[in-house]
Amino acid sequence: MKINRKVLFERPKNSDGTSYRFFILSNSLYLLFLLVHLCFIPLFIFLDITSLIYFNIISVPLYYVVLRKNLSGQHLTALFLVTIEVVVHAGIASYTIGEVGIRQALVFNLIMAVLYPGRSRPKILLITLIAISFVFLNLYDSTTTPINTLNIYVFYALRASVAALEAFIAGYLAFYYVRAATAVESDLEKVIEERLKAENKLSEAYDIIKSSIKYASRIQHSILPFQQVLDKAIPNRMVVWEPRDVVGGDMYWCHTWGDGHLIILGDCTGHGVPGAFMTLISNGALDQACLEVEPGNPAKLISRIHQLIQNTLNQHMNEGESDDGLELGVCYVPVKRDKLTFSGARFSLFYGDINSTIIELKGDKQGTGYRGIPQDTTFTNHHIDIIDGRRFYMTSDGLLDQVGGKKRRGFGKKRFKNLLDQLSSLPLVSQGDTILAELSLHQGEEMRRDDVSLIGFTFS
Repeated sequence: MKINRKVLFERPKNSDGTSYRFFILSNSLYLLFLLVHLCFIPLFIFLDITSLIYFNIISVPLYYVVLRKNLSGQHLTALFLVTIEVVVHAGIASYTIGEVGIRQALVFNLIMAVLYPGRSRPKILLITLIAISFVFLNLYDSTTTPINTLNIYVFYALRASVAALEAFIAGYLAFYYVRAATAVESDLEKVIEERLKAENKLSEAYDIIKSSIKYASRIQHSILPFQQVLDKAIPNRMVVWEPRDVVGGDMYWCHTWGDGHLIILGDCTGHGVPGAFMTLISNGALDQACLEVEPGNPAKLISRIHQLIQNTLNQHMNEGESDDGLELGVCYVPVKRDKLTFSGARFSLFYGDINSTIIELKGDKQGTGYRGIPQDTTFTNHHIDIIDGRRFYMTSDGLLDQVGGKKRRGFGKKRFKNLLDQLSSLPLVSQGDTILAELSLHQGEEMRRDDVSLIGFTFS
């Protein structure tokens, strides 16, 4: 780490929890201490005080290390190193140059006492040392009992006692730091242990939810039509059903209705678990409506589905918060297979012949089941001739609305119809994979926004 003006007062991201004010104050003082010791070296060379020359030379790189420690977020470690340097240096200075060293001890220990956070024992000891240094300084300068007039051995003994006291304080600070570091390490182990327990609980909860959703997926798959039913109704077909999540809100349905067959693709509100709930409700409404409505009239069938969903969710009343429903396209093919009857609730049917342009037949603009739609809402039947080679397609909006490309636009109906035109000469069974590949290419790195469902069939 380079020490420059930009980082000197920029709080490190991995700070050990001390306040920003403490960081700014300590960094300023450490830089000041470094400069003071650099200035003291030539002074002591001039005064020819060898011990302090060497000690200041040692202190300069020490303060460089201290600054790096502080800038890397290890504030208490830096403070500990500075404290040791101050008390040892003050002790040596006290023994070597007398009252000047004591004044130094007084000033620097006062600074260190201010730096130590809270009411820690080192802070109390430093304040005690300040008081002792202050008393000793007063005795030294006193005109009534001048210490410098005492016996030389007594004088040096007093100096030595101050140095010894400084050494004791340094030793105790080291002990305190080691004990504090051990306590921090112990607390850290407890935090890690608690975090591991929390992660285990989270993992267990995730496994339970995951297994529940997988089981829900099995239930949802069970309401989809079996292959033999599809083979009987539309043997020449392609079906794409891709939930965005493990379960989804799209459904396709194929069943006999009178002498003919119903082919239905639906898109329920939402995706994931909420959407899957709606497919179960919609499937129940569809089964009931097929029993109640005379075969051959898809528009009336959709009207009854709308009423049943509204009643099930109590959305035909003014009270309530839910507003969920179903958009679907219904195709009815009679046993003669000469005409196809289509009705849609916010759903379109796309159809086209070989080497011809795909045509979109739009359904009615309202969906089914939603709050605010009248219960007596009616839908429209559209009749289309079934001729050799004519292909029919229905898709959910998960395909058409999928964002992608450089301009982040939806796949769109125009792109979809052009793609169907290009695929007109391919067998239906292979078209699904090609359409999904084009969708994936368009999607790029964008997230899948919704469930994607598509069904195509022909009677040639």
